[in-house]
Amino acid sequence: MVDSPHAVRMSAPTSPSKVVVPLDGAVERNPVVAVAAAIAERMGAQLELVSIVSPGLASFDAPELSRQAAAVGIGATSRVLTGNDPVAALTALVDDSDLLLCLPSSGRTALSEALTGSVGAAVIHGASAPLIVVGPECHRFTGDTMAIAVDGTPAGEWIVEPALAIAERLGLEPTLFQVVPAPTVTLDEDLHETSYLARLAARFEGRAQPIGYEVLHERRPGRALSDIAGRDEVAMIAVSSHGMRPYERILLPSVAHHLIRHARCPVLVGTRSVPAEAPFDHGSGPRVVVGVDGSSADALAIEVAADAAEVRQATLEIVHAWARAWYLSADGSWIAHPPEVAEKEAREVLDAAVNQAREYNPALKVRPWLSGRISAEALLDAAKGAELLVLGEHRYNIVEQTVLGSTVTEVLQRCTTPVIVVPETNPPG
Repeated sequence: MVDSPHAVRMSAPTSPSKVVVPLDGAVERNPVVAVAAAIAERMGAQLELVSIVSPGLASFDAPELSRQAAAVGIGATSRVLTGNDPVAALTALVDDSDLLLCLPSSGRTALSEALTGSVGAAVIHGASAPLIVVGPECHRFTGDTMAIAVDGTPAGEWIVEPALAIAERLGLEPTLFQVVPAPTVTLDEDLHETSYLARLAARFEGRAQPIGYEVLHERRPGRALSDIAGRDEVAMIAVSSHGMRPYERILLPSVAHHLIRHARCPVLVGTRSVPAEAPFDHGSGPRVVVGVDGSSADALAIEVAADAAEVRQATLEIVHAWARAWYLSADGSWIAHPPEVAEKEAREVLDAAVNQAREYNPALKVRPWLSGRISAEALLDAAKGAELLVLGEHRYNIVEQTVLGSTVTEVLQRCTTPVIVVPETNPPG
C-alpha cells in the first residue's frame, strides 16, 4: 500500500556535464541536434547522442550515430543503449543528476497520444527531474531570457526553482510570466496584477540574477505563452506539466503540451514530483499479478488469475492504480475530485477485488497493492519477475478507445512477463 501522493519540490541538474539527445533515425528529429549543441556549448557541457535499440540490433545504429556525432563539430560523443523499454531507459537518463536530457518531440495531439501512446509524453510524466523538449516548431537557441510560466497554483510553481538553476548555468535572465483573462480594475491596477509574481520572485532573492516578471492578458494561456516563446530575446521557456493523461488533455487542454507543439524555442518542462512509492515487495516466491480498475472486467480476470495462482502455488497480487477523477460542472467546466476523495474510492475498489479473490479461493494467499502512478507503469513494475500478468479488457468502441486509450495495449507492447488478457463479458440484456 502507498500513501496519497503530495507535491514536493522537484530538483534539477545544477551542473550537468552532458547534454544528452536521444535519436531514433526519424528525419524530423534532426533540428534537435543543432539546438542541443547550442545549449551544450553555452552550458560548457559535452553533447552526447544516444540511440535505444532492441538487443542484437545495436550494430546497425552505431555507425550512423557516430556519423551524426562527428557532424556536430563540437566534440560530440555517441552511445547505443540496448533495451526493450525505451521509456524506462530515457527516464533513467533524466534521473541522472550528471545529465540533462534534450528530448525531441513531434508535438502530437492528445487524441493521437490516446490512440497509440507516446514515449515522449511517458518520459515527461515519469521523470523525477525537468528535461528540455524540442518541439516541431523549434529550430533555434538564441536570446538571453529564460521565460518561466506560472499559473498562480502551487503545482505551477514547481518549475521555478529548477528553471532558475538552469538559467544561471546558461547565463539567461529569468522572467516570470502569468496569463490572466483580463485586467482587473483597481485603484492601482498594475500593483494588484503583479503582486503574486512579486511575492514569488521575492522567495528567490539572493540569486545572482534579478528576477523580472510580467502579466499577460489572454483567455488562452497556451497561445499567449507561445507568443512569448517566439520573442527573439527568449532563449527558453519553462513550464510545469500537471501530469494529465491524454484523455484528460482532450477534455482540458494542457498548456505544457501546447507549448511543446508550438514554441519556437526549447521548452524546459517538469511534471509534479511526488514522494517515491514503497517498492513492490515481491518476496522470493512465485507470483501471479492481476490488474483491476473497478469495472465489470475485474470479476473474470480475478478468477482467471486466482486459478493460475493456485496451479502455480503462487501468491496472487492484486494491483489497482488510481488517478484523480474528473466531472463536468453545471457551468460546463471540467473539475477534478480532491486527491483524498480519489484515493478513498481507489481503496474501496481494491478492497472489493481482494474480497472477491478470497471468496473465490479462501486458501489463496492474496497481496493487495495500491499505486498512484499511471496504470500501465504500475502494472509493468508489479509484473517484473512474476509468473504471469492477468488483465481484463474492456469492450470499447472506436470512440471510447480513442478517448480513453488502452492500458492493455500499452502493457502488451512493453511487458516482458507472459500476459493473459481476459475479454469483458457482455452484461445480461
